[in-house]
Amino acid sequence: MEDKHPKYSTFKEDGWDKLESGLIIQWGTTDSTGAPVTIYFPVKFNNACFAVVANSKVETNVGGSNYNIAVQTYDYEKSNFKAHVRGGAGTDYGATNDGFVWIAIGN
Repeated sequence: MEDKHPKYSTFKEDGWDKLESGLIIQWGTTDSTGAPVTIYFPVKFNNACFAVVANSKVETNVGGSNYNIAVQTYDYEKSNFKAHVRGGAGTDYGATNDGFVWIAIGN
């Protein structure tokens, strides 16, 4: 796909797009160790990051057990956010080295 607006978007695995309204959508992927990590956005939001949604890249059935893997996102800043991949019962078990994908919106 040809990038017709290089100043306002990048269509890669970690990318962003700025809409005419000023809304910026950003996305990415990372490998996580289960410990809290700081993720830096491809571009800094001008005013604020409104929300970040993330999901584990691995199935929840690890080693024959369902660990209900979740990704907690918090501390949204203009240039980054924090995330923690969590395994079953609030532990990191089953979540190590799985990684996650995320999407953020702001302006």
